[in-house]
This record gives sequence, C-alpha cells and structure tokens, in this order.
Amino acid sequence: MQTALNSSLEERLARLEKGSQRWRAAALMLLVAVGVLLTAAFSAQDQFDRGFILPPRGEGIRARAFLLTDREGKVQGEWTMERGQPVLKFYGSNGKVLWLAPPRTGYKPVEAK
Repeated sequence: MQTALNSSLEERLARLEKGSQRWRAAALMLLVAVGVLLTAAFSAQDQFDRGFILPPRGEGIRARAFLLTDREGKVQGEWTMERGQPVLKFYGSNGKVLWLAPPRTGYKPVEAK
C-alpha cells in the first residue's frame, strides 16, 4: 500500500514539475515578446511626426556656405560657391583675404614677372 501511495505521489509530482516548466517557458516567451514590442515601439518614434511620416534624411551636411569663426565670433575663413565654383578663403587679422583657393586668374606669383 505504501509503495502504491509513493508511486502515485511521484506521478503527481512529475506532472506538477512538467506543468511548472511549461508555465516558466510561457512566461519567458511572453517576456521576450513584450520586450520586442516595446523596443519596436520606442525605436520607431523618431520616424513619425504627429501622425505623418517624415521624409528620409539626406546624406551628410548641406549648406550654402561654411564659416570659420574664432571664439569672439569674428569670421576667419569661409567656404562658398562663387560663379559656380567652390571657393575657400582665409582672412588675416585686418579682415582682408590672406589666402584664396582656387586663386583668381588675375593674380601672378611674386617670382613671375
């Protein structure tokens, strides 16, 4: 009688352990699913603006001019477009052009006469 009771108890314990393992697996799967959903929900927020999809961002930085300034805000150089060509200028302390690329065609080097 004792052995029948022990075997019945062991069977019930085995069924409980299997059920416990199933519940653990289900809880783990639910936790993973909630984590994936929350990650997807919060990572996609920057693509929407009040219900409208924003246009895709362009590659790099775009500007009509780039200015190089010192700590006081004085312009020391600029990179712009002039007559359809990119021009890079650096200014001296007096505010006049110190260096220019590409050089203007009217200038000649000091050595050439």
